[in-house]
Amino acid sequence: MAKMRYETTLGSDPAATGAVTDIDILWTDAGPVLYATCRVSGTITAYDLSDGSTIDSQAVSGQASDMGALELELIDTGTAGQIGTYKVLSDGDLALVRKPVAPTGQPSDISALVSVSEGGQGWLVLASALEDTLQCYKVTGDGSLKQVDSIGAVDGLGINSPSTLASVTLDGQTFVLAGAAGSSSLSVIAMDDGAMTATDHVVDSLDTRFQGIGAMATAVAGARAYVVVAGGDDGLTLMSLLPTGRLVVLDTIADSLEMGLDNVESLALAIDGDVLRILAGSATEGGVTCLASQDLTLTGTRGDDVLTGGAGDDILAGGQGSDQMRGGAGEDVFVFDFADGKTDKILDFEAGTDMLDLSGGIQLTFADETLKILSADGKALSEDDIRAAMTPGSLIHAPVTTVVEGKTLIGTDGADTLQGGNGDDMLQGMDGGDALIGGKGIDTAVYSESTGQLVVDLKDPSQNKGVAAGDTYDGIENLIGSDGRDIFKGTSEDNFISGGNNKDSLVGRKGDDRLDGGNDNDLLEGGPGADTLIGGEGSDRAMYKRATDALTLDMADASRGTGEAKGDVYVGIEEMVAGRADDMLWGDDAANRLWGREGDDRIWGRAGNDEIYGGHGEDTLTGGAGNDILTGGGHHDSFVFNAGHDVITDFRPGVETIWLDAEALWDGQMGAGKVVSTFAEMTEAGVVLDFGPNASLTLDGVTSLDGLAGNILFL
Repeated sequence: MAKMRYETTLGSDPAATGAVTDIDILWTDAGPVLYATCRVSGTITAYDLSDGSTIDSQAVSGQASDMGALELELIDTGTAGQIGTYKVLSDGDLALVRKPVAPTGQPSDISALVSVSEGGQGWLVLASALEDTLQCYKVTGDGSLKQVDSIGAVDGLGINSPSTLASVTLDGQTFVLAGAAGSSSLSVIAMDDGAMTATDHVVDSLDTRFQGIGAMATAVAGARAYVVVAGGDDGLTLMSLLPTGRLVVLDTIADSLEMGLDNVESLALAIDGDVLRILAGSATEGGVTCLASQDLTLTGTRGDDVLTGGAGDDILAGGQGSDQMRGGAGEDVFVFDFADGKTDKILDFEAGTDMLDLSGGIQLTFADETLKILSADGKALSEDDIRAAMTPGSLIHAPVTTVVEGKTLIGTDGADTLQGGNGDDMLQGMDGGDALIGGKGIDTAVYSESTGQLVVDLKDPSQNKGVAAGDTYDGIENLIGSDGRDIFKGTSEDNFISGGNNKDSLVGRKGDDRLDGGNDNDLLEGGPGADTLIGGEGSDRAMYKRATDALTLDMADASRGTGEAKGDVYVGIEEMVAGRADDMLWGDDAANRLWGREGDDRIWGRAGNDEIYGGHGEDTLTGGAGNDILTGGGHHDSFVFNAGHDVITDFRPGVETIWLDAEALWDGQMGAGKVVSTFAEMTEAGVVLDFGPNASLTLDGVTSLDGLAGNILFL
């Protein structure tokens, strides 16, 4: 088991090192330098660690955040509430390289900050003690800041008055650690391109010393990550952070007469060979207390691992899978992932020496997990042996499940970059060529403020027009339109597209899309996939004009749909356009407008006063009940008549065919010639077949009855 041991105290002048608010260690050309900020003198003082001498001292109020290389980020804690960047020169002096500014959307207070880097991109994380939140900002090329994500108490993370931040990168994963004084807690936040996800949350107990946590430091050596924390209970707690984002306690040390650990306010860690050096500054005592520790951590993977420690005090973390662990000599700690439901084995457990980290609240007998412990000497282990093996500094792990809420980000009239987080975000770029980056979740580009015609293509934004011209999209799934005429096109994924007011044209492309036309007469084209087409107010049209396979379309019973229409749902759709093959299309009992387009289509209007257009091909049009208008389209079309007062607009005698339902229209047997002589008459509109008060068929523009009988067939 790793232990902290006291070594010495650096400096003792209260004016220089009393009430040390922050300390950090940087490696300069001249060697390691310790920087300490002092509340008493209001200065940042640089010390040569090799001999303890003072290098430089400047009056600058603020808190320090290690920016890497030779930079130190500072925040003015006065009335300005701004952030500036300082550079540490090779001789240890400080130089201002960017004037203090207030980032857009910053919290009402900034209690701590830390900067991190992922793949060359810089991020700044701020903490707000008043709002109980952490906010992540992207550092742009010109040094300005753009908010990306936030997480806090409102999301379910149990923090109250966050007071200190730190970061580590372990096994390629960057973590931010947030200490909160009000909740005496330490949270681990995994970073993913600016998005923040909690992986662990621990609370101070009688076995640890970070009540009212106010100081923290981190260090990484190879595959090992260390975290030291302190608060108002006069001592330090040293932990190890596993690659999974879980904390394991290593040691806790209390204050003594020779150490200055009363109300520790500042901490730093340094790796010196195989020694971890811990530097602590007190809020009330002079000097910087120096301690040291040594340990080794082995961590398993998601598979079945065999972990073997060395002669030292090791930490072996099994991870997921069936793991076998051999600690070897020394005081070893074994850590398990009990949630994986697998059988783990300890091959050389030494009673009274080795320890089990069960701080996750899991007992040795539980659910589907079996933990087999084999003693090092082959003798049986008693219950007392197991109880004695529980780590005395076990952490209290609290749930880290958070409620991920979306954000609404609104740009300016310039070229903005808006980046969402883990939730479902609403990004409104306004004028200018904006970059809308959704991040995780289901994210929406909003154009509700646009007034003119608008063209937005999520897949090919080079086609954009209006206020969307120049906009680009990354991770945007949804669109919300304006009061103008919108032309919106989605991606190959699932999209929700809302047109808003006015006459809109919405295209979903592939995916299971939801298209909502809103008010006025809209055109909705779902494309391949199970789409929901919502017309809203007005006469709205479902479009299948790009479909090349034969379709079955039924506005009254969408479950009959085949081809591109399979799985589609219609709400408030009055009009429908078929595809390019031989399609079958049914309307509903309302007044519909139906188009067959290419192919030899069969179209039924059902009830209602319908308008039916066959299009290209030899089509068969049936108006059904109601007063229908039928247009074949100029080919060898057929028209079926059985009820209502219908009109055929382009009937060509001698070319096209009329099918009459004899049983529905008259009594008795009658041939085609008899039908013409009995029911047909010439009018100003053309030939009318009048079957009584409830049924008539007008052949618009037909000027003669001659040869008409040759065009009539019976059902």
